[in-house]
Amino acid sequence: MFRLLLVIGLGIPSGLMAGDFSGRWAGTATNARSAAVPVYLTINQKDEFIFGDVMRGGAKTVPLSEAMVRDNELRFRIKEIGGQSTDFALTFVVSGHPLGDRQITLEGTATAAPQESSVILYPVSDNPGKDGIASAPVVIHKVQPRYTEQAREINAQGTVLRQVEIEQTGMISKDQIRVVRGLGYGLDEAAIECVSRWLFKPGFRNGYAVRTAVSIQVDFRR
Repeated sequence: MFRLLLVIGLGIPSGLMAGDFSGRWAGTATNARSAAVPVYLTINQKDEFIFGDVMRGGAKTVPLSEAMVRDNELRFRIKEIGGQSTDFALTFVVSGHPLGDRQITLEGTATAAPQESSVILYPVSDNPGKDGIASAPVVIHKVQPRYTEQAREINAQGTVLRQVEIEQTGMISKDQIRVVRGLGYGLDEAAIECVSRWLFKPGFRNGYAVRTAVSIQVDFRR
């Protein structure tokens, strides 16, 4: 069960009581080239000790070390295969309805010298409920499609409509992209290529990020 009960001491608005700090988050780490990888974080607290693990991309789960909460910031380090260390510095950010749809995200950086990535993680749960307050995904990073030479030769224009599934991380599931209405001339593939790189604030239900199916249009105009 997701709990964020320590957050009054972290400067987060009232309505939550002091106590344990535990939960799961999912999101992305995006480098300076706008390349994003999924990140999954689990945090648990026992007395004053904070522990947990991180999984990035398709890598194995790595335990946290030197985890601590100070003011409104969570810091920890992970050591991966080969001995490289990555330092995370994540700030608590509260948004949503103050009573029924509070969302507590973690935003900050992951630094593995000399590279720094921006990180945003959303709260997740195995049981977010089927009813209650829900919100749709919102695009936060869009890549423009490539106009193919074949389409340019015949001046093909129009809209490709795709059905996609947006993960809890805010990334589009690459094996869940379906062309509902296409144009041909390589434009359907170009639309899939660009959309697979889009990033979203995922859909939420009762304050937790959830997988959401949506339709997306990609326009090709000269």
